[in-house]
Amino acid sequence: RICPGRFLADNSLFIMTASFLQVFEVLPPRDASGRELSVKYTMGSGMLSTVEDFDCIIRPRSETAQALI
Repeated sequence: RICPGRFLADNSLFIMTASFLQVFEVLPPRDASGRELSVKYTMGSGMLSTVEDFDCIIRPRSETAQALI
């Protein structure tokens, strides 16, 4: 059997991700002098493969976006 709500779930996830990226910008972290640091992506091991936590800067794209939040 196939889940009847799989298309709704896929579309909902896409809309939520697109809405997040429309309002926020995701930037690499910076050091004390303001230079960008490289982000190292590492994968976890186990039954499910996931990306380990990493630092980043998430901020509103504009004042209009901040008012929307």
